[in-house]
Amino acid sequence: MNAGARAVGGFLVARRHELGLKQREVGFRAGISHTSMVRFEKGQRPVQSVAVTAKLAKALEVNPYGLVAMVADGKGKLDRSVSLSSIVDQLACSYVCDLHEPECLAELIFLLRAIARKDCEEAAAAAGLHVRSWDKLERNEYRPSIPVLVRIAERLGSGSEAYRVPLLGLAMRDQLRRQHYERKGETWKPRWTRPPRSRRWSR
Repeated sequence: MNAGARAVGGFLVARRHELGLKQREVGFRAGISHTSMVRFEKGQRPVQSVAVTAKLAKALEVNPYGLVAMVADGKGKLDRSVSLSSIVDQLACSYVCDLHEPECLAELIFLLRAIARKDCEEAAAAAGLHVRSWDKLERNEYRPSIPVLVRIAERLGSGSEAYRVPLLGLAMRDQLRRQHYERKGETWKPRWTRPPRSRRWSR
């Protein structure tokens, strides 16, 4: 059990009490087992999945972007200033994304790798991933966990704070889009694709 998991668990309990809900009710709303809810709230199991975080945000009626940032930081207080618009504004002020807003997480990660002047092998090694996982990440075929996103921000961004929230935010936006299309019986797929022969490309 770590301090971050306990802090997040404490927030989940407090928010559930604010809404007057029982653990089973939150679990039902989120589609999460009662056992998992108990472990999350007690800090016995850290929340590491963006998808699970999105489900908890909906069940507890909180801002999903603020919640994923809080989970990554291991704090028990929701940062209400974190929103999709604030993340887009932050990216607009960045020289990485000065031309347009990335359509998906895969595009932002590709741009970060290009700025860092690393090929896929180097970027994967820096982030502690297998090169095949990194390749799938840039092709939008791999959904990284919250700890992996934090590690990518630390190793490829200009400091852990610079791209931590944007990476988490775009991962959450992608997840919310998937859920939106799934409710309609459809599959969301971004139009952006990695340029050909760009495994070693740098901007």
